[in-house]
Amino acid sequence: MSICGGIAGARGRNPIGIFIHNGADSRNANTQFYRNWLRTHDLENGFAHYYVCSDGILQAEDDWNRAWHCGQTNGNNEYLSIEVCQSMGDLEQFKKNEEEALKLAAQKCKQYGIIPNNDTIKLHREVYATSCPHRSVEIHGGSAATKAYFIKRITSL
Repeated sequence: MSICGGIAGARGRNPIGIFIHNGADSRNANTQFYRNWLRTHDLENGFAHYYVCSDGILQAEDDWNRAWHCGQTNGNNEYLSIEVCQSMGDLEQFKKNEEEALKLAAQKCKQYGIIPNNDTIKLHREVYATSCPHRSVEIHGGSAATKAYFIKRITSL
């Protein structure tokens, strides 16, 4: 059973894409931090399916369930969400987390027959007034360049 327990409801079908987020979290946030945080956090304020940290990947919600991750109904209902953690910390660690997140995204695309493209790989800021994924956008040269980079990496993995 997932940490979030299906609170956002069942999807009823396979996801059609993936949102990539950057967690503006503690510099040292790890999977245990998120496990504890999710159990005490008001989930209606948002949570992702996956949290990619320096010590591994925490799956917080089952793929067949929705998550409240992007502030937009279609995105929450139809897409998986991957949080690249420690975006406020060490750049090299963040880059490692991002690469692991993109590997996970590639695995999920293959699992669900999702072809990585502009419609299936999304940045949080595309649907909601936020800077997320702020660190990725900063290091990859803007929103369009970041999205193109994500699609290219996910396709190549």
